[in-house]
Amino acid sequence: VVNGYDGKWLVCGKFEILMKPSGHGAIWKLMYDKDVLRWFGRNGKSSALVRQISNPMAATDTTMIALAGKGYGGKHSFGFASCERKVGASEGCNVTKSYYEGDNSTSKHAITCVEYTEFEKYGLVDS
Repeated sequence: VVNGYDGKWLVCGKFEILMKPSGHGAIWKLMYDKDVLRWFGRNGKSSALVRQISNPMAATDTTMIALAGKGYGGKHSFGFASCERKVGASEGCNVTKSYYEGDNSTSKHAITCVEYTEFEKYGLVDS
C-alpha cells in the first residue's frame, strides 16, 4: 500500500510492506462499511472515481476524465473500462452473468468481474 499524501510505501515492520487493503474492491467496501458514500451525499458529492495505482495507462491522455465524464453525463451508477486479459496474469476478468430475479422466469444478464483467485471456484479455465 502506498501513502496517498507522499507516495511512500507503508510498512508494518523492517522489510515488511503493508499488503491490505488490496485493490479497488476493498476500497469500495471500506467506503460502504464506514458510510463514506453517505457522507459524500450529505456534502453534495454525487460521484467518485477510483483508480488502481498499478494501472498507469488508465491515467494517460484523457482516458480517466473521458470515462468519468461519460459515466456522469449518462447518470450511470457504476462503470468500468477494461482491455484484453493476458493468460496467466494475476488479475480478474469480466464475464457475463446470467440470473433469474424473483418469480420471473425470464433470464437477466449483467457484466461482472471474477477475480483470478476465484477461477477454480466458478469453473473458469485460464487459457
